[in-house]
Amino acid sequence: MGISQDVIQQVRDQATIDGVVGKVVSLHSTGRGKMKGLCPFHQEDTPSFTVDTNDNLYYCFGCQEGGDIFNFMQKTRGIGFIQAVRELAEELGIPIVESSDFSKQRYQKKQTLYDVCQKACDYFHKQLMVSPYGQEARDYLTERGLDMDARVDFNLGYAPGSSEVFLTAMHTEKIPVDMLVDAGLARHRNAERPSEGVYAMFRNRLIIPIRNAQGRVVAFGGRRMPLDTSSPAKYVNSPETAIYKKSQTLFGLSFARGSIQKKQRMIIVEGYFDVIALHRNGFRETIATCGTALTPEHIQVLRPMSRRAIALFDEDEAGVRAAEKSLPLFWEGGIEPMRLSLGAAKDPDEYFMDEANNQETFEALLSTAEPLFDTKVFNLIDQLGMSPGGVEQVIEEMLPILLKMPTLARQSSIQSLASKLGVPASAIQARTSKTATPDVIPQQSQASRLYSPMFNDLFWLVIHYPDAMLNSFGDLQNPKVLLQREASNVLTPDLEELMVFGRLLSGEQLSEFLQDLNSDQLRKMLLQQAMEEEKYSAEYAPLAAEQLRLRFEMEVLHTKIVQIQAQISQISSTDTAGLLELLTSLQENRKKYEEVSQLVHTPTRSTT
Repeated sequence: MGISQDVIQQVRDQATIDGVVGKVVSLHSTGRGKMKGLCPFHQEDTPSFTVDTNDNLYYCFGCQEGGDIFNFMQKTRGIGFIQAVRELAEELGIPIVESSDFSKQRYQKKQTLYDVCQKACDYFHKQLMVSPYGQEARDYLTERGLDMDARVDFNLGYAPGSSEVFLTAMHTEKIPVDMLVDAGLARHRNAERPSEGVYAMFRNRLIIPIRNAQGRVVAFGGRRMPLDTSSPAKYVNSPETAIYKKSQTLFGLSFARGSIQKKQRMIIVEGYFDVIALHRNGFRETIATCGTALTPEHIQVLRPMSRRAIALFDEDEAGVRAAEKSLPLFWEGGIEPMRLSLGAAKDPDEYFMDEANNQETFEALLSTAEPLFDTKVFNLIDQLGMSPGGVEQVIEEMLPILLKMPTLARQSSIQSLASKLGVPASAIQARTSKTATPDVIPQQSQASRLYSPMFNDLFWLVIHYPDAMLNSFGDLQNPKVLLQREASNVLTPDLEELMVFGRLLSGEQLSEFLQDLNSDQLRKMLLQQAMEEEKYSAEYAPLAAEQLRLRFEMEVLHTKIVQIQAQISQISSTDTAGLLELLTSLQENRKKYEEVSQLVHTPTRSTT
């Protein structure tokens, strides 16, 4: 469902960056509209996270994360842009006009389903905590070492064995039966004849609420009780609904997000109780899928939070296969995947039941995690052997994964693979070069652009003192002039950089179009310049702008001189007229260069 630009602009105008960030980061003022705090996206002891209350932007000089209020909401809450706008609008009391009656009905139904799931969650939790029905579940949790804090933190619950008990309780809450079905809490006894009634989805089961990235209950997992001999399935999970998609939901993420960002790693396990066990022992960066394999949608959710994942799957064949299947997904999403083995322990619960193990020993164990790439290679060698044919098959299997890696990781993995197979790395390298497609290589070979100090100063000035830049660069406000080859050569041939410069020169605020930028490096450079302390005083800014214009002209002239000199060295000695024309042009450009250089002096950075 779309949101109008008017609403987005209202939110942008009314929300304050310090108000949004201040809910997550403790900020202190440093003057001139700037505030600082410890970065929520990486571990640090000295504050490098800066907020600009004038422009409603944030930027970390340590990890280069930055953006506006919407970016911050997206990265810290794991939500999309539309959801970020919606949540801020609701906080500010800004009404959101729905784009259609259908969209409005769909939105209202989702809100109702959230309410239904929360009421069911509260009911299940009460049954566990105080109801006589929940005694077996309480005993079971005590046996597993899950104390009261764990039960409360994860809102664990119990579903009584009788459908009628649950359905009556929900009727008391005035929840219609059809909404229980839509929420995945009940099923029709006969789908073709709904009039025959429904039964509760969860009966005589320990209940684990499943929350979305925003912390709202959207589904449930139900574990069979130990004394139950009639239920064949160990777990019963909610079906997919309008608010619950297994391919997008990660158990524990709403609790884990802060730790993932601070520790810059995520531990991915297979089960609900694996997550709970690790959270209880201090590893709150742990998450799990909800009864499904890892998907590209999961990776998309996780990528903004960390680029390192440690897979802690079961040691059996199914667990190893699941880990290996996730390998290309991780690399495709730009996440480095590792794999951890617990040795003799079958799961985290069993690991921590051993009195010799604690938070320190598990942290040490995490440091032994091996690249998931190596795990797959070793397993392939075990399956295919080390004969020439087997080695060839191993390389063939690993090629698609190598091609998904960024350049440095690929080179390191090629060396590792070659060493394990006893073949020259150059042979595998040649195969990757031959197999690589044009669609893959550009994404993997993108290098971070390093902007020159002069270029940084140019954008610092146009961000902070656009009026002072007008005398020297005012002609570049006109898009037609800006896109001319001559104008492009003065500053940069990059179209996006030119357009950003023109928009800033025209007085637009950076926060108004930051979301629209395609280049991540350009966005980071602009944010860094927006947060930089005063490079030039207001009084000195016009002179600094003129000096920059002259220095850019010198660069253009220098490039022309080098090009002409190259042409002269290649021209035929019999082409007298051509040689004379080039020499004349060389002399003219050298003269212009000298004239401009006479006007240039190194600007002294004057601060107020």
